[in-house]
Amino acid sequence: MVCYNKECPYQRENEHCPAREGCAGYTEEVEALRSENEYLRMRLAEIRDKVDKMEAPEGFPSVYNHAYYEAKEEVRRIIK
Repeated sequence: MVCYNKECPYQRENEHCPAREGCAGYTEEVEALRSENEYLRMRLAEIRDKVDKMEAPEGFPSVYNHAYYEAKEEVRRIIK
């Protein structure tokens, strides 16, 4: 993270800033990341729900059902 305080001696990226907790730039960046993280968690939950509800399309040849369900399980594994 970068310190946005122009007078901060730790302004360069990846340097440990002992005053980070009191730094407004740091706090804003952390809040933005938390917000984004929460959005991504909600989006992932939506995707999981959609995958769980997926069924083979009507008229789908039963010969391919095994492959369909294997693909569905692979998608579940990836989103975990």
